[in-house]
Parts: sequence; structure tokens; C-alpha cells
Amino acid sequence: MIERFEDGKWYRYTGEGMHGGEKPVGIADFMLDGKPHFCEYASGRCVADGFEEVFMPEKGDTIMVRDYDSQSWVRRIFLHHDNSFKHGSKDVPYVCVCGDDEEKFVNGKEYRPEHWCQAKPFEKPEVKPEPKRGDKVLVWGDGEKEERIYLDTIEGSREPYIVVANGNEYEFRSGKSFGISSWAHISPLPDPVKKPYHPYTDAELNDLVGAVFTNKRTKRRIMATKKPLTENCIHLDGSAVSATQLLDSYVHESGTPCGIRED
Repeated sequence: MIERFEDGKWYRYTGEGMHGGEKPVGIADFMLDGKPHFCEYASGRCVADGFEEVFMPEKGDTIMVRDYDSQSWVRRIFLHHDNSFKHGSKDVPYVCVCGDDEEKFVNGKEYRPEHWCQAKPFEKPEVKPEPKRGDKVLVWGDGEKEERIYLDTIEGSREPYIVVANGNEYEFRSGKSFGISSWAHISPLPDPVKKPYHPYTDAELNDLVGAVFTNKRTKRRIMATKKPLTENCIHLDGSAVSATQLLDSYVHESGTPCGIRED
């Protein structure tokens, strides 16, 4: 039931008035026939007891429909509303194009109608943008999600998402030969949480050669041995680490983050 009428919507009376009871105040007799009526001018009317809103699409609209005893919704093209059609004691008012005849309807050919009990608006599924080569993504199979660099998708494969293999980011970024791996599932990285520190710039990394850092997870101490020509990258005991990885995984000997504090 509803509390007030709204312009542009359809309503049907299901109260006692149409069965001989007391008629609602201010409601015209023709509105009590149990059929949908379009509200063109509500005029702020609040007396809407006994009425329910009726979903009323326009011809050609794509909607979702189902039977009373079904939990599954199916997509159909709406034709018109026929409140006189019943299946047993149930109203089956939504007349749609038969699912197999949609192409005929679109091309103006003869098609079969079908009747449905319930309907709701069609909601287009959210289309997530395809990642581009080089984007950071999350991939997973049967285990936990892991961060990787996206390369390509092989349609029809059981593990269609091809990414740079773990530990091969430096090789990929520097144009060297790198390993790959394939995964069954993929999703974008969640929006990053703004951190109080940002990674060192390339110039700032130059000043860190000879500095000693501590790995946050292993507690192992390691020295910056070289600053290669590759931008935003430094060598720790000969292994290339990006400025972002340095901030995420290491701290200075003093325990301070390996980055610059945000203003």
C-alpha cells in the first residue's frame, strides 16, 4: 500500500470499496474497478488507502518478468498491460514479446505474445572497464587475491587473464624479458587509501645509495647498493625495488617510513 499519489505513476485499487465497502473519501468511482489508472494530477492528495502502485512500462521497453511461483527473473520486451487476463485465479497482466521472437519484433515481423504475473524495471548490469596493459589488478584462482600487472586476456581459456609473473615487475618496466602467469579471475584494484607518505622521487632515491633499510615483514636489514638509470627504482643488495615497493615494504633504520611525508 502507498501513503500518497505521485504524478506520472500508475495505481490500482485493491481495497474494500470495490467489494461494496465504504468508498475512500475523494476517490472517483471509476478508480475503484481494480484496473491500473494513470495519475496525471495528484494535487497533493494524501488519501491513498487501499491503492497499490503498478509498474507500467511503455511498449518496447526492456523489463524483467517472472511467474508468481518462480524466484527467477527473465528479460523480455514489454507490449502492453492487460488486467483482464488470468491464469487460474492469478492476474497475468504483463504482455510481452515471446523470448524466441524478439528479433522478429525488432524487424517488424509477426511475433508471439506471452503473459507474465510480475514485472520490474530492467537494470543494466554494471560494465567494468577492461584493464589496459600495464595496469595493476587483483587476480586469483582458488586462493587469496594477489596484486599483479595486467597484460592480456585470452577469451575462452579456463585461466584467461595473463599477467606479469610475481617478482618480474622490474624486468617488465625496464623492457627486459619477463615471466608471465595466467589466472581465472580478475578485478580492479580498490581505490587506494590516501597515505600520510608518498614514495621518494627519482632524484631523492639517488641520495639513498648506501642507506640501510629494514624489511617490515622479515625484519631483515638490507643496504641500497645502486641507483640504476631506470626511473623510480633502486637496488637493495642487487635486487631492483621500486619507490612504491620501498615505501610499502621497508622502513629506515630509525623506523621511519621510506618516503616523504604529505603536507
